[in-house]
Amino acid sequence: MIPYYLQIGLSERVGILGLEKEEGIPTISSILGLINISIFEEGNISNIDGLKDKGFPALCGLGKLPDPSFFYRFLQGVKTTGAERFIIDCSKKFVETGLNIGRVINLDGKFLGYFGKKKIGKTKHPTRNIVLPGLNVFVVQDQESRNPIFLRVKYPGLKAIDVGIPLLERTIEIVGEWHLEKVIWDRWFSVGALLDYLDKHLNLKYVTILRLHQNRIEEMKEIPVLEFRTMADGRQVAFKNTDLRNYRGKPKLIVIRFEEDEEEKYYGYLTNDTTSTEETIIEEYDHRWRIECLFKELEFLGFGKIPSTELNQATMSLGTKLVACNILSSLRRDIGRKYASRELRGILKEFLREQAFVKAEGRTVHVTFYGHRHEDILRPLFSNLNQRLIEKGIDERIPWLGYRRLEFHFN
Repeated sequence: MIPYYLQIGLSERVGILGLEKEEGIPTISSILGLINISIFEEGNISNIDGLKDKGFPALCGLGKLPDPSFFYRFLQGVKTTGAERFIIDCSKKFVETGLNIGRVINLDGKFLGYFGKKKIGKTKHPTRNIVLPGLNVFVVQDQESRNPIFLRVKYPGLKAIDVGIPLLERTIEIVGEWHLEKVIWDRWFSVGALLDYLDKHLNLKYVTILRLHQNRIEEMKEIPVLEFRTMADGRQVAFKNTDLRNYRGKPKLIVIRFEEDEEEKYYGYLTNDTTSTEETIIEEYDHRWRIECLFKELEFLGFGKIPSTELNQATMSLGTKLVACNILSSLRRDIGRKYASRELRGILKEFLREQAFVKAEGRTVHVTFYGHRHEDILRPLFSNLNQRLIEKGIDERIPWLGYRRLEFHFN
């Protein structure tokens, strides 16, 4: 994974945090520790207590790992603004490498319940019929690559417009205003003032699902049957212009009509996309479910195991998981073949749970794999590594390993 850390200039990115060495340990090593804990220990900091694998601290540029309490103290010293800038800068690099595009994005939130005694904001749990304190984590996903682009942690109580606009502004900063074209999100964000802001100020297309109040159902039923056409999947579709509170103009309402248990039913989509076909818009919304798959990927990286309910610590911790996810995804992309759509857990098991002989000689660190089961895939990727990095304009020396170079060998 080290070449991918070099590719995004991770050692430069951590400078944004503005932190001094903690207990003599460089900031880059602390951040690498948190990222690698996400990948190899499922985000559980306490799991490293007594860890005997010498490769783990070496990967972070350390002779041995500090105890878990070190990482908790380190996170306490991070400012929320610094953590967010770190996320933005790293995400920009993943866009520059071509991993993420950001043309169409999915945006959704995940509630992380808190069962401690600290008094923080409460909200209704999405799957349990109870009100709990906790944190809302909002994630922006590149719909094409399925990777996270940005995230933000907030206490419950904010309105959709207070969440949506800042998230989109940061996303535009990351991917560029000329790249982001369309936003896909669920009904929580389908409020007129927010959709109007996207349409009039950000010049973005949106697709969201209609809130099924009774008056909306009656409105859809009023569309004459002859205006519906049958799609390939057997459902019927029609559209009309509609009114939306706090929205200047008339968004397009795409209406789906179908029968279930001999009962006529309706649901609809709101959009300002007047050029794409109804089938295209519906398919793009259907791909919103990719963000649910992303939440599962992030869960494998310890998404729910936040070390604190303090926003600065939670932001930094979750930010390292965003980086970990994209680093693993970079490797998955380059591996390709049948592994291009494999879950990150599978990539870790298949390719990274292998032993290697590591030896430093002068200014070079030699990594030798003996009988790696995927040598045929990895050899072309990592042979002549230094020359390939140089050709990409990347300094092949590794700052946290004393500016040594890596050489991979397969025997």
